[in-house]
Amino acid sequence: MSISSPTIAIADWLDWTPAFNFQTSQQLNLDQAGEPQFAYRFLTNPQGFKDSVAVKRNSRQTSSGLSTPIRIGALNLSNSFSMTDNEIDAPQTIVIQDPTDSSKKTNRVFARTFDTNVDWSTQFSLPSLLHGFLNVSPLLSFANVDGAHGFWVRSQLSNGQFVHQSKRAQMGLSASPTLFALFPGFGSVTRFRHSITPALSFQYAPAGNLSTQFLQATNRSRQDFLGALPQNQLTLTVSHVLEAKLRNTDTSSTAEAKKLKVLSMDFSSLSYDFERARKTHRSGFNSSDFSTNIASDLIPGFRGNVGWSLYQGDLQSDTARFKPFRETIAASFSLNAQSGIFGPLTRLFGRAVPEANPETTQPGTQDALANRVASEPVAGVTTRNRQYDVPATTEGWHATFQYTSSRQRPPTGNGIVIDQNLATLQCQPLLANAIAYQLCLEQAAAQASNAPATPGGISGAPFIRTPPRDNLQSSVDFHLTPKWAGSWTTNYDFAAHKFGSHVVNLQRELHDWRAIFSFTQAQNGNFAFSFFIALKAEPDLKFNYDKYTYRPIVH
Repeated sequence: MSISSPTIAIADWLDWTPAFNFQTSQQLNLDQAGEPQFAYRFLTNPQGFKDSVAVKRNSRQTSSGLSTPIRIGALNLSNSFSMTDNEIDAPQTIVIQDPTDSSKKTNRVFARTFDTNVDWSTQFSLPSLLHGFLNVSPLLSFANVDGAHGFWVRSQLSNGQFVHQSKRAQMGLSASPTLFALFPGFGSVTRFRHSITPALSFQYAPAGNLSTQFLQATNRSRQDFLGALPQNQLTLTVSHVLEAKLRNTDTSSTAEAKKLKVLSMDFSSLSYDFERARKTHRSGFNSSDFSTNIASDLIPGFRGNVGWSLYQGDLQSDTARFKPFRETIAASFSLNAQSGIFGPLTRLFGRAVPEANPETTQPGTQDALANRVASEPVAGVTTRNRQYDVPATTEGWHATFQYTSSRQRPPTGNGIVIDQNLATLQCQPLLANAIAYQLCLEQAAAQASNAPATPGGISGAPFIRTPPRDNLQSSVDFHLTPKWAGSWTTNYDFAAHKFGSHVVNLQRELHDWRAIFSFTQAQNGNFAFSFFIALKAEPDLKFNYDKYTYRPIVH
């Protein structure tokens, strides 16, 4: 849930823009598959025999936030309050560190783990100097000494009592000039424009201090924690765009030349802390991750992303090693009959290139039907509703491709490592329906992300190792005749060397009615067939028929 207010102009010199958000999620009655030694609880039944009961795992994640930015003349004052509360109701082994001696570590089993973080932050943004040239902006903020946790923290390690840390002032200066150059074009391009926008900032903060109680609540040791060091930090962010200005074929006085984004690249921030380098006698880089986003108009809908993990180990510890490791690759693009690369082929075979259909923002009768059929169950499952989203009035074809690859940095040290596919935990509530369970696993594989090494934010929690993912998701929409439309969605797992599920849809226009035929096949051979017919103007007037089969799920 999110509630935001438009800017409230209290006076000409005073603006207020409040916003509030709240969200919570729960996972109930999952098998305790993370640590096999806690999968069962053993007891003596009333008949006097030894018996066992499966231990179920419940978890909850809740977060809320309130932001109240205020503008007082040319001064911007940002205020925000946040709260996160995580709980896992299941036995779990945690490596406990002595807050005063980093060499002392013990393993403890907790029947329930939880952590709560409550925080507030304030930042002053002063008017920029040299606007339009260097865009220099001074900054003043008050930040936590331990930026990974809130100002108030409680956990099972603090016996449920709130402990707090301290804040310190951070002063900084940033500059973000835009550098560009113009180059002559060729062919249908009259000119190229290349712009680079670096953002360089310097930040200083005095030394901080954390109490022994706070270190104990967050499971840290004073010797290994570097967050209390003074900060002398440089941060650099770079983005660049290469644009092409096309030759204008419209001779009217109001016509504007079309611009094409040839290549756009945005890089995440990189920080270097001179105090960190002096203390550790190693690298002073203070960014745990680095990523780049790539986009281009040359390939319709193309988006790419590559992400690296820069450090092996906890960045706030002096044992962390600067060792870049590529973790994620993602790319997506779309093609259709109007795509430029298919135009020459279409003309070569003597056919006219279809014109792009104009977009509209006005709702129509097709939108009402789309909303209605999106909620229809397929083989008794209400979660797989996107397979009905087949355009019924657009001629031609449209294809989208999405490639995702992710791998987790191998763990080091003697901590607790659990080999567990998180997708099986997330999808276990759907075990009663084999098709829904299989599709849930495949969707999790297509959108895989690395599991946090310390769930809940408390150091020492088990490291959950997830398998690498290498998946290609594709979807094709096409028209057989002016009245018949179809779609095919599938995915291919390069790690398993096989196709996953197949979803085939056919739609038939019947004047005021629309009929939909759907066939779904899961990777393990389960299939579902559905027939649905509804009135376009009133989707509640409908008839549907489902047929499906189940086969045993093999783990």
